[in-house]
Amino acid sequence: MPDNQPKYSLLRAMNIVLKTDNQKGRHTVFHNIRENNKLINVIYRTYSALPSYYLKAFVIHVYGLKSFLSIKYASNLDNFDIVATGFFPNEKKAILELQDILDDHKIYSFQSNIKYSFDPRNWVKALKGYKNIFKIYRICMHLVKKYDFMPACRGISVIFYAARYEIELRKYSNSLTLIVSNYAPDATGLAAASHKLEKKIIFSNHAVPAENAEYTAPVYTNLSILANPASLNTYKNRSRLYGDHVFKGYNNTLEHPLRLNNLITRNPLNIGIFLTGTANTKALENYLYELSFNLNVQNFYLRPHPVNLLHLDFNSLKAQFKNLDINYEKPIERHAEQCDFVICGNTSAIIEVLKSGAPVIYSNRLDNIAYDYCGFIEHNLCPEEKNFNEKFLKYVAEFYKKEEWADIMRLYDPYYATDNAVARKSIQTAIKELISQ
Repeated sequence: MPDNQPKYSLLRAMNIVLKTDNQKGRHTVFHNIRENNKLINVIYRTYSALPSYYLKAFVIHVYGLKSFLSIKYASNLDNFDIVATGFFPNEKKAILELQDILDDHKIYSFQSNIKYSFDPRNWVKALKGYKNIFKIYRICMHLVKKYDFMPACRGISVIFYAARYEIELRKYSNSLTLIVSNYAPDATGLAAASHKLEKKIIFSNHAVPAENAEYTAPVYTNLSILANPASLNTYKNRSRLYGDHVFKGYNNTLEHPLRLNNLITRNPLNIGIFLTGTANTKALENYLYELSFNLNVQNFYLRPHPVNLLHLDFNSLKAQFKNLDINYEKPIERHAEQCDFVICGNTSAIIEVLKSGAPVIYSNRLDNIAYDYCGFIEHNLCPEEKNFNEKFLKYVAEFYKKEEWADIMRLYDPYYATDNAVARKSIQTAIKELISQ
């Protein structure tokens, strides 16, 4: 890392999380979580009813402490070449993908679960770290006055994650850490602790940054392992990306040719509907009726968003549509293989679905996110929904048969229809060079 390159400070890390979570789209996600998760709804209503900022500051302070205590006690970190953080399914998947590429380098991934807060060793660490409790409480007061409940909680948790990871990293003599998000509290906390201790950071993004987001978090790492050139363009045009970069593509997803003939010849059809974190269940119900009326449908394959905080209730839909299959656990590529085509909202999962061989039709009705949030319609990666009938499905097949489509796809997967062994080699070489610096 050049001497003049900015680094992750604690303040910078907090600002990234707060700016990310204060976007309209994120507020919509938080609203959906509150509405569909009974426990979080009760906590939020109780918090909102508190009569003073002092009590509210105490609540988010407890949330931050929970973040600190919920990290599993780590031992023997020196047995690993890289330490990483990432708690959600897509983040864990990104870490495992990189581990598969790095045959000679072992990655330790920190684990988080509320059960670890009962480990007395974690409480000993917490008590030793409480040197600036009054300063932290002042920060809590500032957050509750300026931000809503969930952004305030996530903002304060950056401090506690950074404190916990700093303690753990002091036991770790190797120089590399890995983050798979550039805006999550645990990731920015680990980044701040890493740069404070002069350790090098690798960033491997678990999802493509949305091209039309209100705010795109900057990246201050030593090396970025990006999914595709589109990600690089977004970071450079809408934010900042420092350090070196390589492309990884989507080598985790088994590539299949697009099954375009099924759009014309298959009758009845198997239709996939893949949801985002801001899924609109009423719109989904209307969609199912519309598709059932206009097309001969054998099965609907519904894939909810993997964030398990949403707790969306699909029982009424299952009662109305006996051919509706809902699966939370199946990998996205296995899910896509069942479908003759897939309808998606504003999600980067579209790339993986296409690589799995299922044609994608974009719909802005399935969620409460800005139109063409990811920029896929602007760049002609996939067609937009129209009236669902045989004529439209023929149009979709012709859309993907265009000669230039494969080149557009390579903007999002640089190794599409090519040998991705090049990606593995470039990543291995870049990390070896980083270790040797």
